[in-house]
Order: sequence, then structure tokens, then C-alpha cells
Amino acid sequence: LAINTAKPSSSGEFAVVPVVGRHPASKDEELDLGLVKYEYIPLEFYWKTYSGGFPNLEDTELTLAFAYHTPYYPSRLLLGFRNFRKSMGEWSPQGGRRDDLNPITFNDIQESLEGDFTVAEVGEITSDSPFRNVETYYSIKSGNWNDRTTWSYNGHEGDPLSNGYYYSSWGRQRWNNGDPVPGPEDIVIIAQEHGVFVDDFTEANSEVVTGDNRAAAQIEIKAGGSLDIGSTTGHNFADIKGDGTFRTSTASIPNADYGDFVTSEQAVFEYYGNGTLNLPADLDEYPTLKLTESGTRNAPAKDLKINKALIIDGPTFNVNGDASNGDIAVYGNLQINSGAMVLPNNNKRKLDLFGELVMSGGALSIANKGSAGVEHEINLYGALTQNGAATINLSNTAKAKLRFVGDRDLVTVNTRNDASTRFYKLEVAKSGLNKEVRFSGDFSLDAPADQLVKPLQLTRGTATLANGDLNLTLTSGGPDFKIPAEAALVVTNKARVAASGVNSGIWLDGLLKVDNGGQVLLNGGVNNYIEYAASGNAQIWVGNTNGAAPPTRLEVGSQIRRAGNTDAGVLSLIQDKAATEIVVGSVDAPMGSRGVLELLNGGSSLVQKEQGSVVTLVRGQANASVPALIFDPELVDCAPNSGFVLGTGETPENSLMGLYLG
Repeated sequence: LAINTAKPSSSGEFAVVPVVGRHPASKDEELDLGLVKYEYIPLEFYWKTYSGGFPNLEDTELTLAFAYHTPYYPSRLLLGFRNFRKSMGEWSPQGGRRDDLNPITFNDIQESLEGDFTVAEVGEITSDSPFRNVETYYSIKSGNWNDRTTWSYNGHEGDPLSNGYYYSSWGRQRWNNGDPVPGPEDIVIIAQEHGVFVDDFTEANSEVVTGDNRAAAQIEIKAGGSLDIGSTTGHNFADIKGDGTFRTSTASIPNADYGDFVTSEQAVFEYYGNGTLNLPADLDEYPTLKLTESGTRNAPAKDLKINKALIIDGPTFNVNGDASNGDIAVYGNLQINSGAMVLPNNNKRKLDLFGELVMSGGALSIANKGSAGVEHEINLYGALTQNGAATINLSNTAKAKLRFVGDRDLVTVNTRNDASTRFYKLEVAKSGLNKEVRFSGDFSLDAPADQLVKPLQLTRGTATLANGDLNLTLTSGGPDFKIPAEAALVVTNKARVAASGVNSGIWLDGLLKVDNGGQVLLNGGVNNYIEYAASGNAQIWVGNTNGAAPPTRLEVGSQIRRAGNTDAGVLSLIQDKAATEIVVGSVDAPMGSRGVLELLNGGSSLVQKEQGSVVTLVRGQANASVPALIFDPELVDCAPNSGFVLGTGETPENSLMGLYLG
């Protein structure tokens, strides 16, 4: 770079990138004009320049000089060399024709330093440039990329380009190649409702234009339009953008800039075909990702981000990856219509589903065999809907925990109404107590219930079990099933939950609500209790809003009590309807230092809203040191003829039940 006039105020940055090979905008070497052929041969080398700064320069002040050091042997049929430059998409000759290749000097190149620079051997006629200017190709119909009548230079309603054709000249049949198809410097715009596919194309002279190795500088696919490369490969598409659909049946997709396309709200990236296709590791972000037809699609060993929906419509999508990579985040819905999504049996994966899980068919499952130590994590922010023949099995040798997260007020889980839907673990971990997950269908929950982490885990939010076929075991031993302060368990519409095992029950610091024929039966083992905390949040609500039969029932085989190591404890017990059953101590009451039912301390309360409401105590404690009923709450609000029944036909002989009424 030479600045011919010294200007101290003109400073900036300048870079040159030498590129080996003929410039991609080079035309064919020959122009057939009848009896005479005029040729040009572009140099197999060019220079790209970039600049910034250099203010206040005038046209005549800049000179660029290059040198080509590889031995070059000129053609004897041409007349010399001429410089050519591309600026702002337009090619123009620079200077006159000369005999020698070097030096390659561009004088008076104006203020803009950026562009492409090269040389070509030229003939006598030089008005036709060896290089094509940047053209914009508009689709005017659906058709083959290589069929020129698919395109127009003049908008989507313009006249079509011309394919190759024969013509008569000087009494002879000659061939004209027609207009060029889009090239590496060109812009392509595919209109709404136009589907352009890339495939071989046979000219009128029987010459086949290959579908491989097509090129464009930029392709914009309008919403409703599509570009289908099929199984063709080797394309040089620098930039793909727009709101339409890009389709491929090969994983050898163009090495393009997909940035605008993958962030479009409407765009679709579709892999189709009937065989096995391994998704490329080079592309880890998609708009809506659609997998169609049949066969197998294998995810790469790379985390994937899907900005809208993931749609599986036919093939099996294997979520593979390796020990560290292969998690998937879907910011729209996961929609399975047919086929399957299969989690691996070896490496742990995480799926973040920010939309809904919608299954009208197909399967969500885990690959057979594998490692029993693998537990995948699925975080679902929206609803789960399972219709028709769709199947869910997240309980195999490897397993998955399904977590309900986020801040939606109500999320419904509409599984098929049979226990063939198999979950391993479920966790409700919403953003607050008032965020509800409502389970309206039947399912099985297969994790062992005698471990620290139970099959159903409440962290935050409300879990509502609302299907009469549901029959879940909260705990079968070991640590208690916990309802923390910001959580609630609602058992309604005849759903059933149970506790069994030895010395295991519910630890309550939140809300346990039983309504509309719900059954909470903590009576399947030895010493199955409710132990409540001292925060003041613990509440038991028992009602029958819709008058269900059989009536709502809460049965605690052992005791409803404070912890054994503290006198603190606060419980609110609300019996909303008389047509309910609250039974305590139906099996045993082994903790003699605690009552069978304890309602005491500031903040505790008993509310019985209808006449005839009763709480039944079946037995006293073994080796009791305190009364069976300890009743000294801060608030009592009981309807007439309501209260407690001590003793039933099931009360053991010689069972003593003391009373403390504060």
C-alpha cells in the first residue's frame, strides 16, 4: 500500500489475504461467438483486502502493488494481461493491457481500500469481463436449482433465465450455454410457497449439470419457501438465512453461516430419509428441528440448542453423545408424532424442555441394557400430553428423572389413562408454592421408595394427583417422604397414595390436601406417621368438595405428632366437610413420649366446618408417658357436634387413651 501524498492525519488499519486459486466469480474461459472465439484466462490467484480508518484520502492518493512469484507461462493465443478489481459487488478493469504479468499495480483506487484484486490474460476484445458481477437470483416457481427457468434477475414475477439451447449461425447448429446458475458471489432469494431442490439437470444437448458443488454467497429462504439439497454434497453456500425450510437427506450439509437462520422464529431445519443419518457435529444450533420419514437419526457428541421445536415424525432419534457432551436444550415444544426419542444406556444426558412435551404417537424411552448407575435428567417447563398409542418408558436398566420446573402457574400432565406409562422418578421443583403440576392421567412410578430420594420428590410447588387410577407409594421405608414449606401434595379425584415399611412416614412442613374421594393411606407397615415441623407452615386439609363416594380418607397407621427431639411443632388441621374420614393410630402408636394426635403450641389450630365432623383415634400409645390426645391449639373453630372419637371396634383390648385438653 502506497499513499502518494503524505498526510499525517490519515492513519488506519490495512490487511491483505492472499488466496490460492482462481477467483470464484471467474467465468468460463471461452466465449463462443460463432466463427471466432475470444478467450480470457484468470490468474490462479487473487488478493482480498480489508481496511479501516484512513480518513480524508483523495482518489489519486492510493496505490496497491502485488507480485505473483510462481513461474507463469502466458498463452500464445491471447494478447496480454489486465488487472481487475471487485468493489461493492461490481468488477471493473483497472488500467490497460500490458505484456508482462508483474508488477501488478492498481493506481488511483479511490478511498475504499477493500475489495478483491486479480489479473487475467485477455484477448483483443476486453469489453466482456472475465468475472461475473454479483447477481441476485429470485425464484419464480418451484423447481430444480440447475434449471435456469426457476430463476429471474428481476424479482419473483420477472422473466425466467435461459437454459442452454441450440441456435443457427452461418449455416451451422451451435450451442449456447444459456444464463449461468447462481454462483459463489451471488445472492439467492427463494419466495414464499416456492420449493427449490438441488439435483442433476439434463440440458437439451444431453449434457448433465451436476447437483453437487452448487454455490451462492447468500441464500434467503422466505417463510413458506424451502430449499432441499437432497443427497447432494460439496456445496459452497456461504450464508443461509430467512424464515423458510432447509431440507437435507445427507449429513454433509454446507459449511455455511447459519446464524440468522437458526435464530429465526419460523425457520425449519429438516433431516429426512429412510436410512441412518448422523447429525453433523459442526452444527450445534437449530431453529425448529424436524426429523421425518424413517430410519435412524443419531445426535452428535455435542450439546445441541434448538431455539424452537423439536419434531420427530417417523425416525428413531438416538440421543447419544459421550461422557461430557450430548445434552439437548429445546426452547419450543418437543413433539413426537411417530418414531421415537431414545436416551442412551451409558452416558448421563440432560434434556431441558422449555416448552411442552406433546406426544400424539411414537415413544420416549431409554435404550435397553446398559448401566444401572445412569440416571438422566429431563427438565420440563411446560405441560406433558400423551395421546393415542404414544408410549413413555423412562424406567429401564438406565433410568431418567423427570423434573417439572419453571414459573408457569399451571402445568398439566395428561398421560394415557393406564399404568403402561412408566416413570422412574418425578420431581416438582417449580418457582413457588402457587405453581401447580396437575397429574390427570395414570402412570407407574418405578423407583424404589425406601431410599433417600423417593420416587415422587417435592422441592417447591404444588403436585396435584387427580386421577382415580393413580396408586403411588410415597415411602416404603428409610427416610421420610418430605413436604417442605414451599410445597404441597394434593390427592384428589379418588387418587391414592400410601406409605409402608418400618419407621417411615411423611415429614410435613407444607400442605397435605386430600379432597374429592382422595385416599391417603399411611398404614401399610410399622410406625407409618406424620411428623410436622415448627415453622408454622404445616397444614393438613381434608375435604370432599364434590361429594365423592367413597368419601375422602386420611388414615395414619401410627401418629400425627411433633418430632421426638423437640417440643416445638405447629400444625393446622382443617376438616372442610363432615363426609370425610380422618383416622389416626389404626395400626400402632409406638412413640410413648408423643401423643397419637398432637395439636398444641402457638399457631396450631383445628377447624371443622360442618356439623358431625370427627377425627378418630383408634388406640393409645405403647408405654405411654403422655396422653394419646394432646389438644391445646391456639385456634379452635368447630361446628356443633364435631370433635373427636376415641376408640372403635378396631381398638385393642386394654388400650388406654389419655386426654389433655388445654
